Amino acid sequence: MNKDKSIAPLWLELKTDYIDTNFDRLVEYLDKNKTSSNDKFFEETLNLLHNRVEKLIQEISQKPLYEIDQFLQDEKGCNKEKILFYIKLLGIFLLSGACKSSSEKRIAYSYQQLFLSLLCSTSRVSVVTKYALKTLLSDEVSSVGYNWKELMNDSPDLLSERILNHSVIRSQNNLLRLREDIGTATIKNGSMAIYNCKSSDINKNNFNVSLSVADKSIEVYSLSADKLKKSQQGDVDAIYSFTGSFLEDCRKIVPVQKKLLSYDPTDKCPIRVRIIRKEHNSIIVKTIDPKYETITGELRMNSTFNYKFDDCIKYLAVGDDIDVRLGGITRDGVGIFDMSADFKSYIMDELVNCGDEVLAKALCVNKGNTMWITDTGYIVYTQQSQFSPGTFAKLQVQNMNPNGYVYASFLESCDESFDEQETRKDVMISFCFEPTLIKDNDDDENKPNTISTSELAFAAIALYVLQKKIQIPSERYQMLCTIGILCKMSGNDESVDFVDFMSQYLRCCIYFVQSKYSKLFPLNSADTISQLAAVKKRKNIIEILRNYEKVNNQLVLDEAIDCGDELLSKLAKIVQSCNHIRGILSESSLNVIKREITKMLSIADDTETDLDEENGAYYGNEDIGKEFKTSFVYPPNNSMQAAPTTQHKNIFKAVCGFLNSTTGGTLYLGVNDLGYVVGIQQDMDYLKIHTIDEYMRHIQDEAKKVFGLDVLT
Repeated sequence: MNKDKSIAPLWLELKTDYIDTNFDRLVEYLDKNKTSSNDKFFEETLNLLHNRVEKLIQEISQKPLYEIDQFLQDEKGCNKEKILFYIKLLGIFLLSGACKSSSEKRIAYSYQQLFLSLLCSTSRVSVVTKYALKTLLSDEVSSVGYNWKELMNDSPDLLSERILNHSVIRSQNNLLRLREDIGTATIKNGSMAIYNCKSSDINKNNFNVSLSVADKSIEVYSLSADKLKKSQQGDVDAIYSFTGSFLEDCRKIVPVQKKLLSYDPTDKCPIRVRIIRKEHNSIIVKTIDPKYETITGELRMNSTFNYKFDDCIKYLAVGDDIDVRLGGITRDGVGIFDMSADFKSYIMDELVNCGDEVLAKALCVNKGNTMWITDTGYIVYTQQSQFSPGTFAKLQVQNMNPNGYVYASFLESCDESFDEQETRKDVMISFCFEPTLIKDNDDDENKPNTISTSELAFAAIALYVLQKKIQIPSERYQMLCTIGILCKMSGNDESVDFVDFMSQYLRCCIYFVQSKYSKLFPLNSADTISQLAAVKKRKNIIEILRNYEKVNNQLVLDEAIDCGDELLSKLAKIVQSCNHIRGILSESSLNVIKREITKMLSIADDTETDLDEENGAYYGNEDIGKEFKTSFVYPPNNSMQAAPTTQHKNIFKAVCGFLNSTTGGTLYLGVNDLGYVVGIQQDMDYLKIHTIDEYMRHIQDEAKKVFGLDVLT
């Protein structure tokens, strides 16, 4: 902090929220001084801007995915003003030269594009989000594609147009960037590859792509023997099984342990710690230097300059970084930290300036001297001067003795005043360091060829935004599984729990659409997310669906009808009605009602995923001349247990009915009872058949056995 405030830019004088609350002045200052090297405050301004952007990226990248929407929304929905501010904040960060590395520039530019995608027109969201991924996975950003005026005045669509059409992302060196702890992630040639092994094992074995999302921007590799086959890409059971095995292999990897330094309690140098928990009478902190072993312990502070530990509890917050001294370590490895010395040094070195004229408030009189608190937050004494507590006056700072006592002389009484509690709060907050991006105790994290946790987190967030725009459910399911792998690798366990739950829900919805009612299962959720409204609602939806085609257990449906939630109530009423009229209406009529349920599920999921199109082309409803059969091998509602003889009988019985009718008819194989194409790949896999011609010949051969050659023609 520069002590000569008289010539500092106006916005630098503010102590809290200086960038956010004075943003327009900051932009004007940076724009005017971008080519100047004479202003000695310019570099300090860039550092402050750098800290603000670093804090924003940390805040976003460390949030669980279910909080991303909440972070960017208010009670009325999308918080456009907040997102626009972040777009401009990141823009001036990129234009001003505040970036300290090419990696920071890539990450900041990627986040700016992600924020832009949230405000763009619907048709552009996916395009801009995918470009954000492309930016992240590039080697270097050589141009941002806009200037100061365009950044401040353009609409999101126009600004994104400039980025998409004019910025140049150079990728000439094809650098390999690597991360290796829980699995291995590499970035090369503009794409990210994820492996469930150490990097040293990649070249020793034959790996193939099993999952590929976002136009091959991110691909999951596995050993050839464990590969998810092409025919299984739309099979949520196969994808679920593959993802579980992949993550299990990742968990078995033993990371290379780096030798960490140990703190010495006899060394009285400052140690940086972060507040991780606050209670009514204690503060718990942990060390954050990645080169040292992590120590967690309790924070202490003796009364210093009339500040007490109560002020710490009142004004410091979880996430604040402060300098402390390590007083000792208990046998259980718990640290004892004290901030008294560093807080005292901060006040003496940063706040007190001999000769300053200050506004002060009298606190008390002791031994003939009056103790005051200044409007900048430190304690001074006036000797042999007695003033009533609460008096405001102008004082001039005279000197400071070796024990830290500051003395001043009385100048004049005045009518000005200030809020003492706000002043104390400002001092405590300004004592904290700006939070830095949390590293993974990895000295290689800062090397240019290492993938950072922020990059992994961004990839997961970008895919999370993208998956909401995917229309085909099985493709969205693939992306959710990929997101889960990225979250696990970045250490965001709450996001892993959330994505796992969302995958469970989508899988059940797909089962319902495919009429696999016996496979519907109760949804489970981790304790960390069990109280989320979205989680509770989805659990209730699946419980309602699990009662479809069941007439004996109506309690769940009755409770849902009376629950007060409009969607749940309507869904339960339709399911209950279907159950009561089953056997009265034809199957095709019931399917019309079921399609209405399917449309409701698409709305409830708050995405653009159309469950009604889960199985591709729609062939309408069955009627007197049209019948659907899912498989030639697997009977319906048989939990996918092959029973060719039984299913052949079902199919040829339907064919016989058409032969005996006056109008004839068509039987469709590979179409479910809702009229959607599900394909015949599972039949072909079971029969070990590779072409449609072979499949048709097999059916003809079986038909000959039933009808004979005369009828077959």
